[in-house]
This record gives sequence, C-alpha cells and structure tokens, in this order.
Amino acid sequence: MKFPQEESRAVALPIAMSARRTDKARSLCAAVHAQHEGEPIWTPEFQVAPPIAVLQLTTGRWVAQIIGVAAELGLADEIQTGPKTAQEVAAAKGLHPDPLYRLLRSLASVGIFAEQEDGRFRQTPMSDALRSDVPYSMRGVARLTNRHWMTRGWMELEHSVRSNSSAFGHAHGMNFSDYVSQYPEEMEIFADAMDGYAVLVSAAVVEAYDFSTIGTLAAIGGSLVLAIVLAKHPAMRGILFDLPEVVECASRFVRSHGLEDRVELKGSNFFEGTRTACAF
Repeated sequence: MKFPQEESRAVALPIAMSARRTDKARSLCAAVHAQHEGEPIWTPEFQVAPPIAVLQLTTGRWVAQIIGVAAELGLADEIQTGPKTAQEVAAAKGLHPDPLYRLLRSLASVGIFAEQEDGRFRQTPMSDALRSDVPYSMRGVARLTNRHWMTRGWMELEHSVRSNSSAFGHAHGMNFSDYVSQYPEEMEIFADAMDGYAVLVSAAVVEAYDFSTIGTLAAIGGSLVLAIVLAKHPAMRGILFDLPEVVECASRFVRSHGLEDRVELKGSNFFEGTRTACAF
C-alpha cells in the first residue's frame, strides 16, 4: 500500500510502526500533492490519516451501541452519586460485574466515565449528559438510536437507495409513526429523544429569530422549543401539534412548565390528512 507524499514521492507505510516513528505517521497528514491525476489529496485538516479516520467512522456503530447500553441501564444516574467500582454498580443494577467492567472501560476510552487509579469509575462531562435528571440530557437520544427497531430500519438503507422507498417501512411493514404508536414505551423514548435533540437547537432558535410579532405560534412537534419561546414571550400563545401519544406525554411537560393555559394541544398524524389536521 502506498500513500501520496510531498514532492510527488511515495512512501511505503510500514504495517507495524514502532512508537519511535509516530512523528512520521503524523507527517502523512500534512498537505501533499497527488502523484497521479485522480489520487486523493491529504490536507492539514486531517488530524489522523484518512484510512484511520474512515476506520473510526465505520466502527462508530459499535461506539453508539455501548453508549446506548449505558443509557438504557442508567449507569450515569448510578455513578452520579460518586465514583464506584464495577462491582458496586453491578450490585446496584443487578448486572454481572465482569462484562460491566469491560463496558465501563470501553466507555471510558471514548470519554464517557473515567477510570481512576483505585479502579473506581467517575462521572465526566459526557457521561453527565447521559443522566436522566438534567435538562440537557442526551439519554433519550442514546436510547432511541440503540433500539432494535430503529437499528433494523437503518440496516435496510440500501433498499431505500435502490428503490426510493422507506427503509423503515420495508423492515417493519408499516411507517414509523404507526409503529411507535403501537408501543407506548417506545413512544415515550422517542418523545424523550426529540426533547433531548431540541435542547441542542432551541436556545439558538430563540436567539436567532424574532418571535415578538407573533401572537400564536404553532409547533409541529417539539414541545420543548415551544415552551422556551413562550417563556421568553409571556404574551404569546401556542399550539402543539403532534401524534396523539406524543401529545399525551407533552401535556405533562406543558403543565410542569405552567403553560397549560397558554398552549392548545392537538393530536393527529401530519402524514395523514395534513390539510385538514393542520387547519387550526
């Protein structure tokens, strides 16, 4: 295997590179000229060699899996009370300590939890975001991306590209909204994930857009964004339109923020009868 290098010279990258040659490996990431037309040009923005970067991306599914399991098991909530050994977490959660220890070490390798010298695992900023009791929680997002029905839909992506039809529908025989409507627990995870995602964008949306001239704002999904906008504009009223199951969950959220007198809840499927359903 040969890689392009400066001055159109090719250098063989050794299969086994010693630690003393790390600097040489890094040099492959510098700006280079292609030896022949059509060859890729490696530019300085690569912090690692492109083959390594691609390897990291293709194995990202495994990282998502371990993060999803951590979220599903509520490990961040357990460790929030203080550093714990794998044995202590396993006893509290009813898990086997040996595979749990390997899971925690894997998570620590990507910045989620950190292993101390005494063998205990402590919270990190990223694992803190997997707690269920914080407003910036990403636990719902991590759980959703790890659900078997979600990953099964993604596994049919090739079908979608070839046929221009829904990968999810091909995998499950129904569309996404119909599927989650059948399973209240999954719908709750989905709603939680959407709120988690909204946390990342809602504050920026509120600051970037001038809502001051709007008397009534209709949110097609996204109770959190609506709540933040209404909190900034006390005279504004809101309409939340979403699936009936999501609206049922959202009603608790609306009440918890003291917005029940300012928000009208409408439950329907905007993929069906959109013109009628959205004629507020």
